[in-house]
Amino acid sequence: MEVSLPNWQTTDITQKSYVIRKWKIWPLLAETVACPENPGSFITAVLAQPATGSDEVGLTKTLQKLEVLGLERPRELYADRAYISGQAIEQAKEEGWELISLAQPSAARAGLEKPYRIEAFNISIKERKARCPQGKMSSTCSKLTEAQSGKISFRFEFGRQCQSGPQKAACVPKAQTHRTITVGVHHENLQQRRRDQQSEAFALRMQLRNAIKGTTSELVRGCGCERDFT
Repeated sequence: MEVSLPNWQTTDITQKSYVIRKWKIWPLLAETVACPENPGSFITAVLAQPATGSDEVGLTKTLQKLEVLGLERPRELYADRAYISGQAIEQAKEEGWELISLAQPSAARAGLEKPYRIEAFNISIKERKARCPQGKMSSTCSKLTEAQSGKISFRFEFGRQCQSGPQKAACVPKAQTHRTITVGVHHENLQQRRRDQQSEAFALRMQLRNAIKGTTSELVRGCGCERDFT
């Protein structure tokens, strides 16, 4: 489905730092890109897909549209949390650009307190080792491969280290004798991002995304996109 926006003109792009926005207004998802160094915002691509569509697929299609328009891929691409994964960060590195956003918190069982979540562990896929918040090292690491998808993950187990100590009740599930954690093959990218985003420098970088909200407001107030999309 093609979307036409009135009163927008093409603009020559000389900057290479853009901001990307996932804008879902049922039943469409629109991608808008703005250059914070340029006093005038501009839209380079609008992608329409079901509101339940994958954010990562939407990002890929938007970048493909930039290529069709003859625009260079940005060196820095600011996104919301939905676009961030270990694999996405790795792909951006391989292609020579940086995907910048806050990483989602890890999934955790109900009642697990923050000091015992995966974020609190120091994990090295390369060394096949993990250190728990109490400084204890994992005893085993297993590489797991899903039969159908081929997806690879790593399971770290803490054996006898978990048999005693005041933290056992808070860290180890009642049905288990020791703690296990399972992460994806690109977990170290997420681990580093979660650490980086705690810094003041990263918070300042993320302020560039504020321009997106103004662009979204222009789409609604200036172009009536909210009415057109519903």
